[in-house]
Amino acid sequence: MSSYRKPIAHYLSWENDFESNSLKDIKDLQDYDVIVNEKQEGYRNNGIYIYYDKNIYNLNDYPDDYGCLPEWVELRKEDLGHSYFSDELIYHNTFVPIIISEWKIISVKIDPEKLQPFQYYYKRVEVEIEFHRERDAAKFTLHTPIIFSATKFNGPRDVYIYKSAQMSDSGGCMLFEYLNGEIVKYFFNYNNKYSLDKKMIDACSYGLTDVIITEEHKQDAISLIKEKIDLYWNYLKENQEPVIYLDSRSPRNLYLPLIPLEIEWEWHYNLNMIVKI
Repeated sequence: MSSYRKPIAHYLSWENDFESNSLKDIKDLQDYDVIVNEKQEGYRNNGIYIYYDKNIYNLNDYPDDYGCLPEWVELRKEDLGHSYFSDELIYHNTFVPIIISEWKIISVKIDPEKLQPFQYYYKRVEVEIEFHRERDAAKFTLHTPIIFSATKFNGPRDVYIYKSAQMSDSGGCMLFEYLNGEIVKYFFNYNNKYSLDKKMIDACSYGLTDVIITEEHKQDAISLIKEKIDLYWNYLKENQEPVIYLDSRSPRNLYLPLIPLEIEWEWHYNLNMIVKI
């Protein structure tokens, strides 16, 4: 178990410079707790500080300039910092700092339930990458997407940038852009009024039947994701970038919208990877 309980908030009030002596009367104060200045709070993360070693520190202004956990905050193995957000100690974002050198990949997998046949140009599926921290046996799962593309029905043929979507109650289209600047559109209808659990139907004019994701396709996706996350992790180490911020969905479940890709010696941070079917 972690040597720290989960963080809690302590409320103080001061006008000008903070006096560290004001902390001495706070009961049950521990490192990485939140100190709230009631004179400043009220908008986003205004007036929120992190306590450490008898002093308080501002939140980081990156990757969210409204305030994020500082890079040096110790993340408890029980929830990897998620209680800062679930207990509403920090607002507006759920980013946690991951120290690159501490974490190693131990497995990459895809839930078979997510690999059901589909009737569209492509299917977006999340891959689960499990990381391990040796010093305390902590673990987290990083979720990141891969695109299974039905290329024989004109699905995406290469890595692409998602540009925009046009939607109505009955359907719409998705706009993608290839690296050469070519724009492609994929139209769809809904089988009922637009909702979060929409299902795309009548997606193309080819009389498309179910597209099957085979075990080989699954293994190709796992191999591709492992290769690219390893490359990026090593790039961060080699360039002495010690921390990456990842989005915390729930305790020990983090999210990376896209894995950065190196293409012709240039890093791209907005490309969707595909596995061709």
